[in-house]
Amino acid sequence: MAARPGLSQPNAAPERVTAPYAGFKGPYDVAIAPDATFALVANRRGNNVGRIDLAGGGTVTLPYAGFTKPAGVAISPDATFALVANFNGNVGRID
Repeated sequence: MAARPGLSQPNAAPERVTAPYAGFKGPYDVAIAPDATFALVANRRGNNVGRIDLAGGGTVTLPYAGFTKPAGVAISPDATFALVANFNGNVGRID
């Protein structure tokens, strides 16, 4: 069967981890900004959302109160806000 463009080959060498990001406890979901400058991490066991600067590699914990166990994160198309789904049934917004 011919390979389709953009898909990994089963026998291809695994990608190498080039930038491990420390400080997360139970990261559950990752969303990358449309311009690929940053990523948000739903840090379930840490009960917070982290922001990773993809160019510089720094991480920051974002203010995120009133919700527990973030399990999913999505960034708006213009990157002005993010929605975070929690295991407790709530959805929060980060501006």
